[in-house]
Amino acid sequence: MVIVEKDLFGTLNILHREKQKVQLRSGMDELSGQLDQASQERALNCLEQFSIALEQFEVEHVDAVGTYTLRAAKEIENFLKLASEVLTFPIRVISGEEEARLIYVGASQRRDLSSKHLIIDIGGGSTELIIGENHKILSLASLPMGSVSFQEKFFKDFKLNQANFSSAIDASRKLAAGIKSQFLSLGWRHSLGSSGTIQAVLSIIRSLTPGETEITLSQLEAIARRMISMGEVNLIDFEELRDDRKNIIAGGLSVLLGLFYELRISSMGLSKGALREGVLFEMIARLDQEINLSK
Repeated sequence: MVIVEKDLFGTLNILHREKQKVQLRSGMDELSGQLDQASQERALNCLEQFSIALEQFEVEHVDAVGTYTLRAAKEIENFLKLASEVLTFPIRVISGEEEARLIYVGASQRRDLSSKHLIIDIGGGSTELIIGENHKILSLASLPMGSVSFQEKFFKDFKLNQANFSSAIDASRKLAAGIKSQFLSLGWRHSLGSSGTIQAVLSIIRSLTPGETEITLSQLEAIARRMISMGEVNLIDFEELRDDRKNIIAGGLSVLLGLFYELRISSMGLSKGALREGVLFEMIARLDQEINLSK
């Protein structure tokens, strides 16, 4: 969550940031699609804390969005109703395509995208990919793979071995194969990654090579080899890698490796803007328009 205030000069000032580990996707049963009670309680506790901050800062306008897990989970209506009541604001569940679009909006607000760019955002249950130029989206896709879902499917034995990594990477490549032709035909000049997995991977790279700003295939392969040498998920030890990322980093790395292989990505930088920023900037633009119309 981020709370901002717009001053008289139009500058956005950040008043408060808050982040909690919920990993809602880890609580969704693969067969039934049901969310377990523990994951629901984690989410509700998080939203309760967010609501306290919203009240403390007297926030007037809130846009809360749900992504992959709330799209995919079954019989979610009662949970969504309760979650909205706890937050005291409605929660809207957005499609994968809308999520991808908002990620590009967020990225374009924080970086010059005047040349053609590929933007990739790896979430817990889905991965969004967008090719755009300036403020125009040329192609987008939402693939059902993420750091949490791949961790649970391919590393459920907690083993970091060649077989588990190969299975995960192959699955990522197969899903990416469906968009390969379209994306490669459009092409791009630069590629950027946003959000948790990309930030975590780049943090690992920087701990090994201080000052590095790009992710390359050889670096990803080197990280995978180091993980395999560590043997087990609970033995993962990289400087700068947050503790709450250690139990899902192998899944996220496998998704990223599959995309690098299948889409022939040579290098990737970091985007400072993603879904949250896209939602924020669009909400502010909408409010500004409403104010102008009322004058």
